[in-house]
Amino acid sequence: MACGSGPKPKSETRHTITDLMIHPNLLPRGIRSHWEIESFHWDLVTAFDEDRCNINRGKAPEVLSLMRKLAYNSINPLRDAHGKSMPAILLLLRNNSAFLEAVLEKGQRLNPAAHVLVEG
Repeated sequence: MACGSGPKPKSETRHTITDLMIHPNLLPRGIRSHWEIESFHWDLVTAFDEDRCNINRGKAPEVLSLMRKLAYNSINPLRDAHGKSMPAILLLLRNNSAFLEAVLEKGQRLNPAAHVLVEG
């Protein structure tokens, strides 16, 4: 391939109507942040089947929700590393015990102060 060949950069213009009193340069950041949260919830619904969970006694719903989110935070870095979707990574972990053990032995843990995954 010749240098510089390939897809050309693309530009898009989006028009947004809002009653928020916000600087126009800050609006795209807020919109992206919103869709990051929606993407997170989409993963919980599709990969962990969260909407179909019918456990509803005592603290069980909150505990299970927290466990799903902890699992998500532990598994999410594998998506980029392996180029697979969350359901595909979960299926791989279920069907390949050696891969699961390697992930668990890696020592990943949640940093409670920053709410981010860190290497341990």
